[in-house]
Amino acid sequence: MDLLGDSYYIEALTSSIEDRVRAYLIRIDELGGTIRAIESGFQQREIQEAAFRYQRQVDEGSRVVVGVNRFKDEGAGAVEASIPVQKIDPGLEEEQRGRLLAFKERRSRQAVESALAAVEEAARSGSSLVQHLVAAVEARATLGEISDRLRAVFGSYRPAVVV
Repeated sequence: MDLLGDSYYIEALTSSIEDRVRAYLIRIDELGGTIRAIESGFQQREIQEAAFRYQRQVDEGSRVVVGVNRFKDEGAGAVEASIPVQKIDPGLEEEQRGRLLAFKERRSRQAVESALAAVEEAARSGSSLVQHLVAAVEARATLGEISDRLRAVFGSYRPAVVV
C-alpha cells in the first residue's frame, strides 16, 4: 500500500492532527490565553510531563532508541574513552580580558554611553529598539553592555518552577 499516493489516509492523518491542535489551542484559550498559560506554568508543565513520559517509555523499552535501549554496541565504552577531550589554556581568559580592555580604550566613552542611554530609553518607552541597537553597536558598545541596559528595564528571565 502506497500511503503517500493514497489521499484518504493523508487527509485522515491531517484531520487528526488538526483536531488535536485545535483542542490544544482551545485549552490554552480557556486558561486565559498564551501569556496567562505561560505565567501559570502550563507550557513548562506540559514539556516536563512529555519528557517524563518519553523517558519512561525508553526505560521500559516500549520506545526504541537505537544505541540507548536496543542494539547497543557493547564495545562502545572503549571507543568513548579514546575520544580526546579538548583542554582550554587558562591563560586565554586573561588574554581575552586584555583584548576587551584594549577595545574599550579605543572607543569614545561618550558615544557609547549616549547610545546605551538611547537603548535604555527606547526600551522603557516601548518604542522600536532596532535603530538604537544598531547605533550602540556602531558606537562599539559590547553585547554585555547592551544586555545590561535591557536587563535594567526588562529584568532577567526566570522560568517558573513547576512541580
